[in-house]
Amino acid sequence: MNKIKLMYDIAKTMKEKELFNGSLQVECVKDLSTVFQMNNEFSKDLSTGLTKANIKTKLDYEGKSFKHESSTEFTHPWNSHPHGHRNKGKHPHFYHFRHCGNGQCGHGHSGLKGIFSGLTFAFDLLNRTEITEQPDNTILMTLEMDQLPKELQKMLTHKFKEEYGEEQEQEGTYRTHHHGHSLMKELHALENPSLKLISRINKNNEIESIDVTLSGKQIDDQQEIHVLNLNAKITFLYN
Repeated sequence: MNKIKLMYDIAKTMKEKELFNGSLQVECVKDLSTVFQMNNEFSKDLSTGLTKANIKTKLDYEGKSFKHESSTEFTHPWNSHPHGHRNKGKHPHFYHFRHCGNGQCGHGHSGLKGIFSGLTFAFDLLNRTEITEQPDNTILMTLEMDQLPKELQKMLTHKFKEEYGEEQEQEGTYRTHHHGHSLMKELHALENPSLKLISRINKNNEIESIDVTLSGKQIDDQQEIHVLNLNAKITFLYN
C-alpha cells in the first residue's frame, strides 16, 4: 500500500469536515489499581466554533478520592488569529506543523533548510509507521515509541516536563490539581517507557479511533518499584 497516497487521502477527507463528534476515554492503572479515569463526550463545529463537552473524571490516588462531572459549551472560531486576523483554510495543527518545519519548535533550522528538515522528519515518521489492512476493509496504522526518531522522543519528553514538571507547581494549588500533577510526574519518571499509537481508518478514509498506550516502571523515594499503565482512546462518530 502506498503510504503517501493513504496519508493524503486521510488528510484531505478530514480537512473537509466541519463537524466532529466523539469521545475521549483515559484510564491510568498503578500496580493493578485504577487511580485515574476520564470520559469526555465532545462535539465541535468548525464552521461556527461551537464546542460542547460532557466530562466525567475520577481520581483515587495517594489515599485521596475525587469525582467530578461537568458540562461546558462555548464558541471560539478555530480559524481566528489571536490578533484578530483570519487564517481561513488553515487548521491550527497544520499551522503548528508548518512552524515546526521552519525550526520554531526547537529543531534549530530556518528557511529552506527548515522546510526540508520538516519534510525529512515527516517522511521518516511515515516510513516507521506500520500499515495493516483488516478483513472489514479498515486500516490500522501502528507506531511504537522505540520506532520514533530520537529527536521526536526528546521533544515529547521535554514538552511533557514543561507541562507537568515541578516548575509548574505553585504553592496553594487546589489539592486535586496537585495530585493530578503528582500522577503526571510519576508517568514522566517512568524508566524505559513503552509508548504505542494505533489509528483505525475506515474505508471512507476517515479516522475512526486513535488508541495510545503508555507503560513502564517507576521507582519511588522508598526505592519501591511500581508499574504504571496509561490507556487513552479517542473515537470519532460520523453520520
